Amino acid sequence: MRARRLRATGLAILLAWALPNATRSDGAVKSIQNAIGMKLVLVPSGEFSMGSDKDEPEEKPRHRVRITKPFYLGLTEVTQQEYWDVMGTNPSRFSATGEEKDKVPGKATGRHPVEQVSWDDAVMFCNKLSAKEGLPAYYALDGDPVSMRGGTGYRLPTEAEWEYACRGGPEGTGVYSFGGDPAKLSDHAWFTDNSAGKTHPVGGKTPNAWGLYDMHGNVWEWCWDEYAADYYGQSPVDDPSGPSRARGRVFRGGCWNDTAESCQSATRGGEDPAHRNDDLGFRVARFPSGP
Repeated sequence: MRARRLRATGLAILLAWALPNATRSDGAVKSIQNAIGMKLVLVPSGEFSMGSDKDEPEEKPRHRVRITKPFYLGLTEVTQQEYWDVMGTNPSRFSATGEEKDKVPGKATGRHPVEQVSWDDAVMFCNKLSAKEGLPAYYALDGDPVSMRGGTGYRLPTEAEWEYACRGGPEGTGVYSFGGDPAKLSDHAWFTDNSAGKTHPVGGKTPNAWGLYDMHGNVWEWCWDEYAADYYGQSPVDDPSGPSRARGRVFRGGCWNDTAESCQSATRGGEDPAHRNDDLGFRVARFPSGP
């Protein structure tokens, strides 16, 4: 099922990646590094305006949302190496053995985002990564549909968490995390104007206000929520997690093959959870284990 398909620093990186487990002034750990070297940033709780006023019905109405719990979110999209370390396979087309290997000849693609992963693959990755960390699995995968057990295991962000993180906080009201000027997108994203028709190593562009990379472009990112084009009209204010028994799963952020408009913070789409494509990946989230 295809609900909607849209086609259309160096120092900063060193600083962000050299400070795992830094703490905030209130004592909370603001960044962590896990057993496979993946880095996550603490996104604080807060309130923001979700959606847009554009002529895109699935992005309307713009509405207030409260994220009531802080959560960790991957500094970058899950890479091919990270996926291999957990799953023992690399399905990516843009790799040495992938169908698009001619576009990355002679390149080590371990730091490229993994793609050709379904939503089902992504939730399985989360549970296996939790097991590596000794954390309880966040998802129950023995039923249809997949259900949430909760806890501190790895998971996909909800759509609301994703957009809140992308915007960089309550003040992120522009169409992008950095404001409203599409001419600046090349500084922040790999998209159709600068990607040369392929993915690129994560973390190579300017991060947003919370230090998160590639929230625009490179690959689309799966979220937890089921997809419904009219969901915003009935969304709760606190911690929305999508409709129940809808069709498809949400993806966000735009990709290497998309236009600037399709990489905006509010842009959303949906696909069947078994769908795979070379512009579709994910990043992981988890709740802190303590206050």
